Amino acid sequence: MIGGLWVAASGMVSRSAEINVWANDVANVNTPAFLAEVPSLADSAPGAAYPALLNPQAPAGALAAQQAPPAVLQGGGVAPGPVLVDTVQASVHLTGRPLDVAIQGPGWLRVGLPGGGVAYTREGRFAPDASGTLVDAQGNPLLDSAGQPMRVPTDATAVSFAPDGRVLATVGGRQQVLGRVELSIPTDPQGMAPAQGGLWQATPAAGALARAYPGTAGAPLLLPGALLQSNVNLTVALTHILAAEQAYQANSRAFAVGLSMWTTANQIPG
Repeated sequence: MIGGLWVAASGMVSRSAEINVWANDVANVNTPAFLAEVPSLADSAPGAAYPALLNPQAPAGALAAQQAPPAVLQGGGVAPGPVLVDTVQASVHLTGRPLDVAIQGPGWLRVGLPGGGVAYTREGRFAPDASGTLVDAQGNPLLDSAGQPMRVPTDATAVSFAPDGRVLATVGGRQQVLGRVELSIPTDPQGMAPAQGGLWQATPAAGALARAYPGTAGAPLLLPGALLQSNVNLTVALTHILAAEQAYQANSRAFAVGLSMWTTANQIPG
């Protein structure tokens, strides 16, 4: 009976965690370049096997299989599994801004962090800051293929991205290349972990990150003047939330019935 209570309780905890993930997706349905998260469930470590009782109706000399059914493995319930990243390509919104850029396929752009280090982003909205450095919406500098921030000359009259990753500036009526960005493509996208500000970090599970210029070696192109939208499918997310809520309620009722039975059994005089 205690095992049944544990199974029901684990179901409530797991479904609650599942609802939280789907709800976060719904909250970010309009967040540019947001990659939806997909919850998963896993079996908890099962309890010990306990032998079934001998069948008192079995005739003398019956086979062992008739006397005792196979041992039953006591289940351990369910537990929240890893949260996966939905890598489905999102739709593209044309903005017309020359320093907006959408990645048409897998891969991340690299930005520098204030305390040092590198983070990754798919949200391609950039602009020069007060010093002329190209930065993202959080003020992190966009890094070129050499890992250096790109700076816009003060006398530049136009700055834009090219589909191959070059950042072009018009200075004195002539176009010059400020630098070229690379795309970082992990061996396993599920190893990329979301961080604050829409950024991503590469965990060891991501494996080696291939670096390639857009449009070369099979790498995707960049689409200037556009931004990736969220890839959240609102209908799917809401459907999963409703299903998880119903499963939570079923586990809650099972827990209440089991607790009532256990309480009653403990009150029976021994």
